Amino acid sequence: MIEASIIFLIVWLIPYHRTALLAFLTFMITYNVYGHLGYELYPKRFHKHFIGRWINTSVNHNLHHKHFEGNYGLYFLIWDRWLGTVRQDYDDSYEQVDKQRSKIAHPEYF
Repeated sequence: MIEASIIFLIVWLIPYHRTALLAFLTFMITYNVYGHLGYELYPKRFHKHFIGRWINTSVNHNLHHKHFEGNYGLYFLIWDRWLGTVRQDYDDSYEQVDKQRSKIAHPEYF
């Protein structure tokens, strides 16, 4: 509820187009579902890519819920990276998910 209250601020203070507001709301809901999905949609080693280092992933957000410390970013990891709140086990957890996805996609190789 608090997160969605930004919409009221936008509506009252900033000139906007209804389509832009609808696009933002759609993105906000979709990314929130993705963050809580429990399944990673980004490609292998995305967390190491120069863009992927700054984008929040489902693995990152699920670690936040699992440990309740670190990984506070909503859409981006900018503040987490700058303030050192990205959990130390994030890279290992993402790579573990990559291995599990590979086993499911190509079971004949394992």
